[in-house]
Amino acid sequence: MSDLGRVLCGLPPALGARAVPTLCAALPRAEGFAVLGLVEPLLHITFAGDAMPDAHVLTPAQRQALTAMLEHPGLWQIGDRHFLLRDYRLPTTRTELAALLAASQS
Repeated sequence: MSDLGRVLCGLPPALGARAVPTLCAALPRAEGFAVLGLVEPLLHITFAGDAMPDAHVLTPAQRQALTAMLEHPGLWQIGDRHFLLRDYRLPTTRTELAALLAASQS
């Protein structure tokens, strides 16, 4: 799955946007570091290669991706996820991400 992730990260985010639902659906079936192979393109595509803006306003695609990530317990057991999430200025703990998702609904 990491090879697929590298390919998707090479695409312009607008072109990869059609892959978001499929990546989110595949995430629950991923284990170990394969989880990061799906999370990385999800972040690249939904955040258009940029970090999250300070306003914490999420698009529907961003919300879908972050919710899928939040619900995957294996992601939170991988230490490298901290650096990936930090690079996008996203919360690096499950509790913080849950708080962000609830706060951005208003």
